[in-house]
Amino acid sequence: MANSLTTDRLQLVCVDTETNGLALTDAILSISIRLLEQDGTPTEKEFYSLIRTDQAINPAAHAVNKITREQIDAAPSTEEVIFNLNQWWVKTCYGAQLSPIGHNFLGFDKTRVELLLGSLYNKMFHYHSDDSMVIARALQRCGMLPVTSCSLNNLAAFFKITHTEAHNASGDTYTCGLVYAKLQKILRPSIFTRLIRVLKPYYLGV
Repeated sequence: MANSLTTDRLQLVCVDTETNGLALTDAILSISIRLLEQDGTPTEKEFYSLIRTDQAINPAAHAVNKITREQIDAAPSTEEVIFNLNQWWVKTCYGAQLSPIGHNFLGFDKTRVELLLGSLYNKMFHYHSDDSMVIARALQRCGMLPVTSCSLNNLAAFFKITHTEAHNASGDTYTCGLVYAKLQKILRPSIFTRLIRVLKPYYLGV
């Protein structure tokens, strides 16, 4: 994994968080950063951690992510998480810059992860990012992805991907990688999928 790689060939990682609400002031309760293959296929190489916070657990957030007060109280502090992530990055990625993607990463997670990691963010991640939700919505609008919703759950169902850990950061980065790989096949079709496009008015997935 050389630092001389071009931007398009940087190591892909999927990033996801679970938060204590939708506001920027709401704490990040957990984070997952998972290495992906170049086509988006997820690997088992992942940094995952809960993050301790003094914020009261938001009942609405808990109803979605199921993270409890007891889990958060036992979690490492923000400083410990940043230290542990840096250690993982150096050991697993050799300190090479990574290309981040995620589902609604640009609209939600990116700013929050930047605030969480501070200067480490720009060391670890290239400023170019990708977003599977943005890609899916673009394909949906031009008739190449016949779905009614581009949520991660709905796309997983469309592509027949088992997604049993919804709203769990670790489960979501794994599913996002699988969805991203499917979207890449639509963007870069094989001869067979090109033929399907000619024969059918809508491209029905891969």
